[in-house]
Amino acid sequence: MTSPDQFGGGQELDGGVSEPDRDRTEQELAAAIAALLAAKAATAPWLDLVNGSLSGLLQNYLRRGALDMATSAGLSPTEAAIAADEATTSVMGDIQRQLASWLAIAAKDRADPKAPGQPMDQQNAEDAAGIIARTVATYARERVRGEVATKLGATKRRWQTRMDSKVRPAHQSLEGRWKPIGKPFKSGGFEIQYPGDPEAPLELTAGCRCHLVYTVA
Repeated sequence: MTSPDQFGGGQELDGGVSEPDRDRTEQELAAAIAALLAAKAATAPWLDLVNGSLSGLLQNYLRRGALDMATSAGLSPTEAAIAADEATTSVMGDIQRQLASWLAIAAKDRADPKAPGQPMDQQNAEDAAGIIARTVATYARERVRGEVATKLGATKRRWQTRMDSKVRPAHQSLEGRWKPIGKPFKSGGFEIQYPGDPEAPLELTAGCRCHLVYTVA
């Protein structure tokens, strides 16, 4: 979706944010992650496992979001497809590595101290998988959307929540705020570049459903 931007008079880019697609992907990721966590010990080669069993799901999800954003910005079908492929390729490795890191942390933190070296039980696996899937679904979407927006010449972005009762207070305070690309948002004394930012504290990112609206001057 594009519309006049009330903060500078540019074109607003808000494509690539299909909530049904995000929620469906979250459920698929949660099931796949739970299966991994319930079958693999804390010392498992998580990056290899992510590359082997989750890469297809992640890549398709990223490309759908990137393609929708590029198309909604007015690119031709051919241009949008090229932009989507380039953006997906650019961020895929980082997302795989971050997901592997989250899996390793969860496997270690929730391992049964009475059974060292064994996978976590099914309930712990499902609980951890739900949190990881919610976080990575937002993180992946925002990374690839940001890549497309930057290629299209976006210069600033606005924080957008789902504006429902589940939005955490720290994100309610960010609603509607603008920042130049590259400048972090600030909440509770912490910096956060975008929803799901793995460099920000978990209390600002875990399970986040927000997204950014970009503006091309």
